[in-house]
Amino acid sequence: MKAPFAPLMVAGLAAALTATPAAASSTQSTSLQSAAAAQVGDVAPDSPLVWVPAASAPVGIVRYAQAQCIGQNVFYVISGVAAGGSITTANQRYNATTNTWTPLAPIPSGSEGPAGVCYQGKIYVAGGGSANFFIYDITANTWAAGPAMPFATAMAHMGANNGKVYVAGGDADFNPSTGVLNTVAVYDIATNAWVANGANMPTATSAGGYAQIGTFLYVVGGWGTTAPTTNVNQTQRYDMATNTWSAGPTFTTARSDFALAASGVALYAIGGDNNGGGFFDLSTTVERLAVSTWPAGTWTATDSLPSARSAHRGGFCTNAFLPASGEVWSTAGIAAPFPTFTGTNQYLQAEACPSVAVATAVPAALEVDPAPANRVIEPNEAAVVVAPSWRNNSTVAIASLTGTANTFTGPAGATYTINDATASYGALAPSAVVSCLSTGDCYRVTVAAATRPVTHWDATFTETVAPLGTSKAWTIHIGGSFTDVPTTNPFYRFIETILHKNVTGGCTTTAFCPSAATTREQMAVFVLVAKQGAGYVPPACTGTRLFADVPASSSFCPYIEELSRRGVVSGCSATNYCPAAPTTREQMAVFVLRTLDPTLNPPACGTPVFGDVPASSPFCKWIEELVRRNVVTGCGGGNYCPTAAVTREQMSVFLTVTFGLVLYGV
Repeated sequence: MKAPFAPLMVAGLAAALTATPAAASSTQSTSLQSAAAAQVGDVAPDSPLVWVPAASAPVGIVRYAQAQCIGQNVFYVISGVAAGGSITTANQRYNATTNTWTPLAPIPSGSEGPAGVCYQGKIYVAGGGSANFFIYDITANTWAAGPAMPFATAMAHMGANNGKVYVAGGDADFNPSTGVLNTVAVYDIATNAWVANGANMPTATSAGGYAQIGTFLYVVGGWGTTAPTTNVNQTQRYDMATNTWSAGPTFTTARSDFALAASGVALYAIGGDNNGGGFFDLSTTVERLAVSTWPAGTWTATDSLPSARSAHRGGFCTNAFLPASGEVWSTAGIAAPFPTFTGTNQYLQAEACPSVAVATAVPAALEVDPAPANRVIEPNEAAVVVAPSWRNNSTVAIASLTGTANTFTGPAGATYTINDATASYGALAPSAVVSCLSTGDCYRVTVAAATRPVTHWDATFTETVAPLGTSKAWTIHIGGSFTDVPTTNPFYRFIETILHKNVTGGCTTTAFCPSAATTREQMAVFVLVAKQGAGYVPPACTGTRLFADVPASSSFCPYIEELSRRGVVSGCSATNYCPAAPTTREQMAVFVLRTLDPTLNPPACGTPVFGDVPASSPFCKWIEELVRRNVVTGCGGGNYCPTAAVTREQMSVFLTVTFGLVLYGV
């Protein structure tokens, strides 16, 4: 059994301090925590400023956890080993736009060689000589301890995709000859748990350079089981979307403990420990690999560092100093003369940085007082459930979506109360639609009033979902609108829907007259408004009248003649429309379907569905089309009652279902 991680690797650094870097043995520890380093400070450039200096880190630091949220011009340097060989818990953010460093909340427990990655507003830090796992909320500037990793590791490699964080490889004991790993641990953000491991790395490695472009985690070089005599010369790529590894061009210089920066099209391997010799053979080498031809390609030399660096694992990319191109960074690390702990922060012109597919969501639906309740909120009904749904309309998974409700208002004369102002939706995969009912954590509201302020009564509240910051003003119709339509009426919700959609306002300000027949002239208005939306007004009647019994002075004339122009109706005779006649159930089938789609021609009837609608009836195919669309089921006893008048309550069903009207929604 390997010994546990020692808090101070005295022997390793002592050997490094008393011998030349090339003299280190294969059994030497790679740790830099112990005796004080010989000096701390920046090393003056010893070559032309192809690499451009920027504001230095506040202190010299090595083997820190690096993190950069893709698409942002800021990066984070967290924990690591500070000047003097002591572990630091510092959390520093560099803003390339302002060229400034800002201290942030320190990590709860510092370490040497932790790995880090940013994903959807949080930074995940893993290992560093332990199984520790910490989560930093960037907005709140707070840390939380996550579940311990399945194994201890240091100088591992991290990526994140589709709601999961991946920790690949590393070293279990700071001694590559015995502790190097090829394991890939997988953390599921939604469940806050480590799940089954990913596919093993083809080549075990620790302290390799790592960077992410899209769904790909690149791991380059590093220390393997034969280090430091021979370092790893592999360029490995892990597709986090498919859980597969592939090998790319040979990394001939086989460096370790270096910064790997990624632009949108290439990798930059910057400095590090040279192949052979010991663990601290500092390098000035910088190489570039274009990734567009993967797995083909060649690592090619580019502008060397001004002075040698190692243990500066943060490979960053910004578009701040050179916005037209972009720049990659070498930040802090060990400098010459060995072992100087430096805070030097410098950049090299590259290409535009990796872009991020931004997670977005849009409101999809709204349920109020959901089943088994009647799905309508009434005045003075206490703490009614309000359940929005949201659709992930991006290609990026949303690990956890939550909502907050505020500003619940409506017409004066009532009290509007949010009883529960938070909701949660859980994870949203790309294209998924999720309701808060899936988690059981939805909003609750109450609307109280002694008297109804208006017949058509709507209230609104605003929901804001995190972490996206998207807001939606939801409209909530308040039921109980008509005194002659009790909540027990099976047509109740349909009647409330056509009122809410402004298809009709009732037969008086307080009554709907549900059992009254619907006339042909009324139906002309109802179907057109249901189709076109509230406020629709067809052209006025001018010139010669289409129907002798529909004068231009009739308020229904424009609607009746519009239906005629659309080929929906042709009248009740050669010259008349019979506007005051009741609409029959068979006529209603044609009214709604032809208004919905003037080109519709349903298939002819075969064996009749209803006993009183023979296949020879010209209305049969229209009636049976309504059945196929689940609009009607008949009047009972296997019949349709085709010549019966359509009552106003029945009309509400015909319109609501045919035209897809919803009481609550977007």
